[in-house]
Amino acid sequence: MVREQFTRVFALFALLALLAFTGGSASALPGGTALSPQAALGDDDTGEGDDDDKGDDKEKKNEEDDKRDRGNEKADKVAATRVITVAPACTFDAVADQTTCTLTADLGASGAAARRIIVPEEVLCADQRTTSPALLIGSPGTITGDDDSSGDDGNSRDDDDSGSGNSDENTGAPPGAATLTLAGNVSPGGLATTYYVETDSGLFPARGLGLVCAPADAAAPLPTATLESDINDSTGAIMVLAFDCGQVADTTNFDWFGGCAPAPAPGQLELSQWDGATFVAVGAAKTGTTGELSFPQLAPGLYELHEPATTWCHAESDSVNAQGEVMVAAGQRSTVWVFHCAPPATLTSLTPTPAK
Repeated sequence: MVREQFTRVFALFALLALLAFTGGSASALPGGTALSPQAALGDDDTGEGDDDDKGDDKEKKNEEDDKRDRGNEKADKVAATRVITVAPACTFDAVADQTTCTLTADLGASGAAARRIIVPEEVLCADQRTTSPALLIGSPGTITGDDDSSGDDGNSRDDDDSGSGNSDENTGAPPGAATLTLAGNVSPGGLATTYYVETDSGLFPARGLGLVCAPADAAAPLPTATLESDINDSTGAIMVLAFDCGQVADTTNFDWFGGCAPAPAPGQLELSQWDGATFVAVGAAKTGTTGELSFPQLAPGLYELHEPATTWCHAESDSVNAQGEVMVAAGQRSTVWVFHCAPPATLTSLTPTPAK
């Protein structure tokens, strides 16, 4: 041990003497090789190797990102939708045999107030009895209402809410909430549902639990949430909703969900999955007359969508990464909203008819 320490100290002094003799230039060593004091002491862990490893890791990551970009160059990227949630809370009135549910929207740190909450028809597991003015039934572009402020298309158009968040004075619902009364015993549950929340800046999708109805037999237990046919414990699904928006002059501030309607014409979308090296095609499907299509029973992973016949002007998803790739998880449904814009109008050149 003493001899080894002496040898290392001697090597260090020898190196210092050599550097002093050569004017301090490490490159003057035989063969032009630079030798550090740590190396002279037999310590190879100079930290330079760690930096090289970090550089290699970064280079590998960049190569993988480039490979993913090249893997499916025709794919259209999808943006992340705004994070909004809707939380239903229900109270059952056994005497009247009906349930009043209060749906409260949480817009996060934006400070915005929810003016209306739109509930999709498939959430209504029982007959609808009443709704507050702040609640509408339907989906973007097909909303129906039954209050006195309905427009020609049946949609509520009462815009004079004075920034109150459209609270319902009759039911005592707080600002940002809406009430819905359904027949029978109803409680929050089931799979996550897509609601829509209207704010002063536009209409946005929101996620929240659906509603579950108790069976008519009071002795029977409440039904438990079951996975639907397009997903299971080991697979997920992608639901695509396509919209037509007409001509859009400013795509930066446009109200996509409020200013567009479900696309009636069928449109084809192609789906590909990242296999670790490239994106591989897994299938294609066409939207129906309401602009919907589903890619069911997908393995968890990253996916990209592409429209072969056209290109959307905007797309959002509630499950997407920074690269615009849709993320699929087991037992969950990822929703993608695709918006199409009409090309800008052009003036037709008219050739004057020569006078006869």
